[in-house]
Amino acid sequence: MISYIVNGLDSDYNPLVSGIVARVDPITLSEFFSQLLSFETRLEMQQGGSGSSVNSASRGGRGGGRGRGFQSHGRGNNNQGRGNSRGRGNQHQRSSSNNHGSNNSDSRPLCQVCYKKGHKASKCWHRFDENYEPDPKLVAATYQSYDIDTNWYTDTGTTDHVTSELEKLSARDKYHGHEKIHTANGTGMEIRHIGHATVPTPARNLHLKNVLHVPQAKKNLVSVHGLAKDNSAFLEFHPNFFLIKDRAMRSTLLKGRCCKGLYPLPPSSSSPIKQAFGAVKPSFERWHSR
Repeated sequence: MISYIVNGLDSDYNPLVSGIVARVDPITLSEFFSQLLSFETRLEMQQGGSGSSVNSASRGGRGGGRGRGFQSHGRGNNNQGRGNSRGRGNQHQRSSSNNHGSNNSDSRPLCQVCYKKGHKASKCWHRFDENYEPDPKLVAATYQSYDIDTNWYTDTGTTDHVTSELEKLSARDKYHGHEKIHTANGTGMEIRHIGHATVPTPARNLHLKNVLHVPQAKKNLVSVHGLAKDNSAFLEFHPNFFLIKDRAMRSTLLKGRCCKGLYPLPPSSSSPIKQAFGAVKPSFERWHSR
């Protein structure tokens, strides 16, 4: 497979290929592909090109003929359009108005690894670095821009932990019962899964047991009673902040601020990434089913 990819690369990759060939230790396919993508990203930054020789090599050749023919066909259509000056004027006005409206929006891709704009995750320098942690401010800004609320909110009125995000559950099973979650207006919401979650703190992790996965839930709720019972802790609510303390030592495990009359658990800066990479490796049967 490595030889197949090397034979499809351009001459621009000769320095990298020479280094690979001169290696004494064997190289894995994933490591080889990672080095190719990194080298290609560097070439694009230096040359300003947008072609992808690695992707072309994986398809068995450069395959640039059809792309150039398509561009030529597009120029032919543009030449036909120049025959009508009135149509061209209207088209120019429409394009100008559209461009004016798009100046306020950023169409650059967003990387799902470092949460920076301008490149995709496949081109990110940190995509194989398991110890890399993105800037928490960029992560928070990304979730706010998509109007995604991933916070856990402490609630004294709920009897169970509730979440609409299945990814928050580290261990889960399907719920086969017939009970539902009822809101204040009496609406019943279906329970899909039941599992466990973990909230990291500087002292020790807080465990949320028997968390109900309810897709229709708007907020992730933490039962104050369940949190205190399962972690041998107690909570103190103050006007501007709240504290979670150990019952035996009376030491503070976690401190959070009051936000718009609610008491959300402070998010961990590494929780979005660690939850993504901390999944249990599924079996081949699970992959096949997916």
